[in-house]
Order: sequence, then C-alpha cells, then structure tokens
Amino acid sequence: MSKSKIQNLAYMISSGNLSKSKELFGGANLIIQTNDVRDEYKNHLERYPQDILVFTDYAAELSWLVFELQNIFRDSDYANSKMLNYISVGESINYGLENNWNITAIMLTVIIDCLDSSF
Repeated sequence: MSKSKIQNLAYMISSGNLSKSKELFGGANLIIQTNDVRDEYKNHLERYPQDILVFTDYAAELSWLVFELQNIFRDSDYANSKMLNYISVGESINYGLENNWNITAIMLTVIIDCLDSSF
C-alpha cells in the first residue's frame, strides 16, 4: 500500500475533513447501515452469522472510509497487503461505537488496525 496515501487519509480524518459515500458499504461480510433500518436486519445473523453489522448515524462517513481503504489496499505494491480484513474493520468500528468514541477516533483506530494487520 502507498504509505503516503494512508498518511493523507489519516491526516484528512484527523483534520475533521470527513467525506460521505453516496453508497453505503455492503460486501465481504461487512454491512454498514443507518440506525433507522436496524429492524430490517433483525434476523440477518440467523442466515448469515459470519456477517458484521454496523448501524450508526455515521454510515455514509464510515462507508467512505471503507471504500478509501479498499482502494488503497487494492493498489498495494506489497503482496501481503492486498487484502483488507473487512471483518476486522467492522469489529473495530463496532467496538468504537459501543464505547461511545467519536467518529474521528473510530476512523483512525480502523486505519491503525489495518496497518497493524497488513505487515
């Protein structure tokens, strides 16, 4: 992965410059949705227990982050860094949400966790 791309992403987030995705992320066993559709997923884990579900008012921002990380990891020059661990990303997001972290802290933690798991 390009070190400068991940640094730029972290700097953008720490500066409070958060973008929003027009599309919410769903795939690779990670689903990010808004809180208002939580009931629609009530029985989802019965059929798909491997999925990580994230419900938050920051669904568009967190989806943007996942898409950005996906692009950075996809363009990686390092063979062991080609895959983004989406389950780990979802678990990190949910941990931050459960502990009432602010959106910036959650996003930066996700980036750190991705870096730790890719080397």
